[in-house]
Amino acid sequence: MKKSIINSIVCVFLLAITSCNMAKTGDKSENATGMLTPGKWIVTTIEGKNIIADDFSRDLPNLTFTVDHKVYGNSGCNNLSGEYTTTAKGSIDLGHLASTRMACPGNGENKFLAAINKVTHFKVKGDKLILLNGTQEVLTFNRN
Repeated sequence: MKKSIINSIVCVFLLAITSCNMAKTGDKSENATGMLTPGKWIVTTIEGKNIIADDFSRDLPNLTFTVDHKVYGNSGCNNLSGEYTTTAKGSIDLGHLASTRMACPGNGENKFLAAINKVTHFKVKGDKLILLNGTQEVLTFNRN
């Protein structure tokens, strides 16, 4: 009788330890993908200035992030694609983004591309995505 009680206590203790370790591991993997939720984001500001639609010949710049760490979108003229990584501390690495190379009028695309190359961190506030260089806002987006 005493042996079965001791065995039961040991089993419960081991189960509790295993559950705690699994919960910690789950938290880490969830945080490793960051708080950046998948979906399409449309640019609203570049370097703190509201965008002017006429500066972009095709479309407003936008980015779509996927759960498998792919990013694609449009720079206002050309299509973009690549991969990204995030950390729980809010850093983001967009890596090298491939782009089509159509010639387009206006300078909006150049401003967008220059800004996106500065991005090191991100914040999500509701339906607003803020891409930062350190603590400086570089680009803001609204969820589509």
